Amino acid sequence: MVKTQIQLPEHLYREAKRIAADYEMSFAEVVRRSLERTLPAYPPRTSAEWRLPEPIHLELRCPIDDDEWTLLGNDPDYRPRHLPWSFFLRVRFDSGGAEDAQAGGGMGV
Repeated sequence: MVKTQIQLPEHLYREAKRIAADYEMSFAEVVRRSLERTLPAYPPRTSAEWRLPEPIHLELRCPIDDDEWTLLGNDPDYRPRHLPWSFFLRVRFDSGGAEDAQAGGGMGV
């Protein structure tokens, strides 16, 4: 065994001493048992340096052209020119705007 010295907050020290007295064991035994139960929750790290995983190519194409991203982000009423109006009805309905989707908003793209 290794002999060591630790600093504990007062409330933890009092609780550990209480447990030791209640269960008729030493303070050191309470600390040992606590560590034995806690340490398995922290397994050794396999690598010291985390790396970004390799990207997975999903073979999907974004339906919005690169030049339209700024317009789409800054103008809430902008609709990309090549997507049918039914696409926006589905998106608005799915996002909770059922009344807007049914009304159609008067826009035909």
